[in-house]
Amino acid sequence: MDPATMAGMALAFGAVLLSIFLEGSSPMSVILPAPMILVIGGTLGAGLASSTLRDAKRAFGTLGRWMTFQAAGPRLDGRGGRRSRGPGPA
Repeated sequence: MDPATMAGMALAFGAVLLSIFLEGSSPMSVILPAPMILVIGGTLGAGLASSTLRDAKRAFGTLGRWMTFQAAGPRLDGRGGRRSRGPGPA
């Protein structure tokens, strides 16, 4: 694993834990909106910092397609069975 990856992960987890302890609360406070923003924002920031701008634009550009993905149902022949994927009739 790349040292920058390890450093980024340590920094992200350290920032989350430090913010919890500096606030004087319990780790369960991460469920609150402000800490959730911290975690999600830190995650997105670390992801953007570890990739190229082109990759980030493509990832955000396909987000709508990814969230509305629908798996194709089985293709049926006229008798209710699955259509074969092999070559057509000989």
